[in-house]
Amino acid sequence: IICYCATLFCAARPDIGPIHVFPTSKNKKKGRQFVWEASLDSMTRIGSSKETSVLHWSSHYEDERDSIASMKRVSQKLVESYPTWLAKGSVTFGLLHARRQQKQQHDKDEIVLQPKFINFNLLSFGKTKVIRVNRRRIELKIPVTGGFFSAEHGRERDRGCLTFQVIREEVKKDEDYKSCCHFCTTISGDYRPTIAAGRSDRRKWAYLSSQSLVHAYVMWRFHRVWNNRVRYVC
Repeated sequence: IICYCATLFCAARPDIGPIHVFPTSKNKKKGRQFVWEASLDSMTRIGSSKETSVLHWSSHYEDERDSIASMKRVSQKLVESYPTWLAKGSVTFGLLHARRQQKQQHDKDEIVLQPKFINFNLLSFGKTKVIRVNRRRIELKIPVTGGFFSAEHGRERDRGCLTFQVIREEVKKDEDYKSCCHFCTTISGDYRPTIAAGRSDRRKWAYLSSQSLVHAYVMWRFHRVWNNRVRYVC
């Protein structure tokens, strides 16, 4: 953490990382390394973050198509549960609550993340969308639809999104595992954190040293869940 803060305040640019903030394995051959990087554009105040981990395991399926189908089911189900997973006591220490709401009669349900005992929208998410599914890649997206941590900007409806990608890698025959995947999560689109709104450098660094760091911790936990689920199911 001390090294992170030193890098944060000495950096000439608003980009941070890649940093091995929460390493999950000392043995690189086993995979599961977690790498995080974040940035905040000084002009537009658009924030982004990227987390990656690698998983090596022996698939339970002989047929690659069955393995891919299983991974798609597991990944989609897990990603769809992400907004409610955030409210688990083991993740956010029982401080948050997730509830479903419908803005208008014909709108799709969204999930609102709020403090446990206060009706205050911290962050809300739309329905998970499947962007791409093929032999090499699975990509899903959860749009950010509102909340305190997402600043409004003009009449634009795009408040950014969370993107989840599973990328399969070719495995050499002499390796002691059958499958290798990169799991990549990103904050992308036009996401502008409220904490960093305005032109003050103090607010920029406040975001990168608080909300951004909390996001890295949460994603580290989520990557561990995905890794374990895939390892034992797919």
